[in-house]
Amino acid sequence: MPDPSYVLVFAWSSGQVLLSDILGRGWCVPSGRVEPGESAEIAVRRELLEESGCSVGQIMLAGEFVIGKPGEETVAHAFVAQGWTEEGPPTGNDSQGRRACALDELPTIYFEWNSLYEAVFAFTARLASE
Repeated sequence: MPDPSYVLVFAWSSGQVLLSDILGRGWCVPSGRVEPGESAEIAVRRELLEESGCSVGQIMLAGEFVIGKPGEETVAHAFVAQGWTEEGPPTGNDSQGRRACALDELPTIYFEWNSLYEAVFAFTARLASE
């Protein structure tokens, strides 16, 4: 797989996924750009803390997306974590909070719900339960 320039983390606990409320976007999984010289794993952990105030233990690569407009595509790696630990409030400027959300609630609150996200959330929930 090519090196990612973007990461997403699907942290699951007891059938619920961790979401962050991001200004201008709304409820979504913690995600963001990989900084120069930063590994994808370090980016996942940094984005989690910035956007949710949480940390995770082991993470697993679930797969990759190609995102962006034609000609401006970038690779995003999606990671899965089992559980999370609340470390305090989100440390990033663009996060307004966090919440845990059941799979069946996602279509009504996720910022950009579509059939791709539906499949990815179902897939990552299965991975996290194994």
